[in-house]
Amino acid sequence: MSAFSHPRRAFRVLQMLVSLGLAVGLVAATPALAAPAPASIPIPAIPADLSVEVDPLATYQGQGICDLTSKAGTDKLIALIQATYPGFANSISSPRECAYGNRSEHKENRAIDWMIDASKPAQSKVAQAFIRWLLATDSDGNKYAMARRLGIMYIGWNDRIWQSAPGEPSWSEISWLNCFANQTDDYDTSCHRDHVHLSLSWDGSAGLTSFWGGDPTPLPFCVDSGTTATPKITVRGLDFVAVRPTRVFDSTRPVAPALPETACRLTQPANPALTASNQIAGGATGDPVYVNVLGVGPTEPSSVRAVTVRITAQQPNAPLSVYTWPTGGVPSLDPALRVVTGVSDSVETVLPVASDGTIAVAVNAGASPVAVDVLGYFVRRLPDVISASGPITALSPALVYTTKGSVRGALKPGESRSVSIAGRGGLPATGSDETVSSVWLTVTTSGARSSGSVVVARPHAGIQAASARAEVRRRQDVSTAILSGVDELGRITLTNTTRTAVNVDVSATGWSARAGVVGDLLLPIEPETTLDTAQAADSVGAAERSAPAGMKVKGVGSIPKTYVGGVIARVSLTGGAIATSLSLWPVSQGKDILPTLSAGAGETRTGLVLLPVSPAGGIRWFTSQPDAQVTVRVVGVLRSLPPIVAPRAALQS
Repeated sequence: MSAFSHPRRAFRVLQMLVSLGLAVGLVAATPALAAPAPASIPIPAIPADLSVEVDPLATYQGQGICDLTSKAGTDKLIALIQATYPGFANSISSPRECAYGNRSEHKENRAIDWMIDASKPAQSKVAQAFIRWLLATDSDGNKYAMARRLGIMYIGWNDRIWQSAPGEPSWSEISWLNCFANQTDDYDTSCHRDHVHLSLSWDGSAGLTSFWGGDPTPLPFCVDSGTTATPKITVRGLDFVAVRPTRVFDSTRPVAPALPETACRLTQPANPALTASNQIAGGATGDPVYVNVLGVGPTEPSSVRAVTVRITAQQPNAPLSVYTWPTGGVPSLDPALRVVTGVSDSVETVLPVASDGTIAVAVNAGASPVAVDVLGYFVRRLPDVISASGPITALSPALVYTTKGSVRGALKPGESRSVSIAGRGGLPATGSDETVSSVWLTVTTSGARSSGSVVVARPHAGIQAASARAEVRRRQDVSTAILSGVDELGRITLTNTTRTAVNVDVSATGWSARAGVVGDLLLPIEPETTLDTAQAADSVGAAERSAPAGMKVKGVGSIPKTYVGGVIARVSLTGGAIATSLSLWPVSQGKDILPTLSAGAGETRTGLVLLPVSPAGGIRWFTSQPDAQVTVRVVGVLRSLPPIVAPRAALQS
């Protein structure tokens, strides 16, 4: 049956010919908008406090993840249309199931379909009036003013598409041949004839654009500056040296020689790679930034082979993942950190450095400023050279300080308290042959009536942007993994930044010697997953997880089977129906295990944890809520002295 044998299809063909300027007597650049709107058709109300500046044209950001959670800007746009056109906006849809169709911003809840039919004159006039309002030049001469203020990337309507693309935006046909030849029942929908399609940028979907009171001049996106660096090779174990936590990079405040040279946000690729099943490929990221992590403290840069860093995503505009890897290497398929829209979060990890002293950082969706803090270095052991570095000793978790029951009581608002932890919980005592330079701790806060943090630092270090912070939450127990330096007397300082008193428990999980020989050397490896409760097919079911479970570590992937005293791991905990704590300990340890991390209901917390491994090669773990999810990714192996050649699978560092 031809397109002209059906009255409705014949009308559509004629309409398409008209839109292309092929019908007699009509040649128009944008035929869907050619006729003026009747005066009776309203336009959306403009906020009274609208900024003078107007947002830049939205660049294209194709679907890069699948996330159907509510988006503030998307919801507000739907409400705006419904309030303006109450008789014509009864059906507006946004999210679409992840497995349905090809790439679509609907799968990220940042696109809407307003069901309004081009073949019905009354509906068509309303749609035209709204689109004309979006694309009109404002009184200050800004083209496409409202589309820019709302963060609209493109509009699909009546066989045509308007794209806010680099260069001059314009209308074009939507796969004209497909629309002309499409004889299926849904061809009106696929060609946007029975609805207006609006796709939003991530800023638009998050409600961060100027129409909703956001900054009309957002930070631009970072651009890959290119590099020829390669990862350094490490075949022997490394000593550790703690440094004063130092911010070496902040994309909102670039400082030479850091890159990029201008303030920017890391962002996703415009068109992330899709697999054959139309799913987003793991590890697909946008342009990375290369951060120079050397030069903090007195450490000789040429001896550095790996670094401990804290990477912070600052108020991202999307639920995105942060990836990091040694420059010149390959990104891991597993992200270092997952964050939610508008909430800053950080992760601490161990990474080899490249030949130019850099690491690479990138994101997979939306955009976010990123900061990097250096916490310590792993260095080559240099013979006959006096150094502040030394090996590491992993400990079974043990309490080394508590405010509960102490003479001084809870930490008062604004109070800084220096406490000695030397000689406790397996840590060397002051005056012994081994002196401590740094400690791995779990700091648990409780009993507070307001939220904030307790800053943990070496005495007299002060509070800086890079300082380690143990989170405090109102009426909650919160456990945070901390790496901190100590002074010659084995002291740390606890500073309460909240407005109310807070109790603090400090447990030690390991320490690093100051120019000592006792302990293990670190071998950095590619992140090796030893536990993932969400993926493990043989894991104990949530309803049955009421007793401690075991986790094999030795011999897993690139982790050696022998001479393993412990591991450094990125541990992630996602809370269950209520707040959840996680405990990790060597199999040989008994009961009364202290928490390692904690997370609120449904939230994810990540910490860099030093874990001793039992002689049999395992670690025990337990969550206070059976429906919690736990992931353990080993990023470094502690190998007994003397140094042993690394396995072939060890990461080049």
